[in-house]
Amino acid sequence: METCPDQIGAVSISRRDLKLLETKTACPERIEGFSLRFPRTNYSELSIEWLVDKPSKEYSLIMKTYFPRTPIDSIQTVRKEKISFTAARQALAALWLFLAPRYLMKRADMGPSAVGLTICDADIRVTDAILLLGSNDLAPVKMAAGLYKKIVRDNPDVVIIASGKGGHLTVPGQPFTVTEAEVYADQLRQEGVPAESIYLERESENTGANIKRSREIMFENDLKCRRIAIVQSPAAQLRANLVFERKWSNGWEYYISCPPQPPDIEAMPRDILIFHLGYALREIATTINYSYNPKYDYQTKKKIPRPIIHMMITYYRRVLKGTKSITERNFFDPENMEHLMRVFRENYEEIERRWIDQGKT
Repeated sequence: METCPDQIGAVSISRRDLKLLETKTACPERIEGFSLRFPRTNYSELSIEWLVDKPSKEYSLIMKTYFPRTPIDSIQTVRKEKISFTAARQALAALWLFLAPRYLMKRADMGPSAVGLTICDADIRVTDAILLLGSNDLAPVKMAAGLYKKIVRDNPDVVIIASGKGGHLTVPGQPFTVTEAEVYADQLRQEGVPAESIYLERESENTGANIKRSREIMFENDLKCRRIAIVQSPAAQLRANLVFERKWSNGWEYYISCPPQPPDIEAMPRDILIFHLGYALREIATTINYSYNPKYDYQTKKKIPRPIIHMMITYYRRVLKGTKSITERNFFDPENMEHLMRVFRENYEEIERRWIDQGKT
């Protein structure tokens, strides 16, 4: 086996070594469900992912660090428990239903625990501003442009604030080569939104900063905006709403939650489904921790349905092989919420790196 320098790269595997791996896994067509772990050496124990490119039948190892020349038969395979395709689809559908409240309105005079109101067309038409929050997903742009065209007929002063420098991927693909705000502004102009109605915020790298800087831009430009439409990718919409409630603090009458329609789950290939599921789990773990952990003051609280809690515990134990004894009874212990957020973030970041490293678009 060849060695690899201190960077991500690929290494070839001989047919003899491949046969040994197939014998170890006894499942050559599903090797990607395994982690390969090197024995302890003076370089410490290192793990790598085994990926199968089925169309070309080429096999390669994607590595995250340097590893020494090691006999292939000394590599241990550790089976990761799989979930069925159907179960993964059902899980993602349930998470999106919770994370992407669509066309719900929250008034400033409603309590933090109040359920949003279903809106009518008239509520949308008198909106003053559309907050288009950063991601690498272009679907929110089309949503924001459609809202603008509906609103501008009744309110010609409506504006769009496109916010974002760059952050995590929200859909499979690659990060933009310029800021998210600039990409959004360009796409909005192509969708027919006039440049004078678009304000850019190019510095924020997370949801809290998106909201904070968008508010500052309104004040800097003397924009009197009290009725707000919030547009974010489906998995991040709920957290954007909750952060808005906390960070905007005053000066707003109501906001409307306006995520784009999520992609068709039934039509998703396996790798794209895994990406979206990993991102949704990351978002729900972050939302819960930021809502209920007393060390944070990023967003308002949101009641979490029991099936969502059960799903997270199941994925943590069975798929991610979590070692902490987390149950429904101790789920909301600050230490456990912090741990779950970290684990689900690390899992998603591994998926994210894989997309970027392979140059998938």
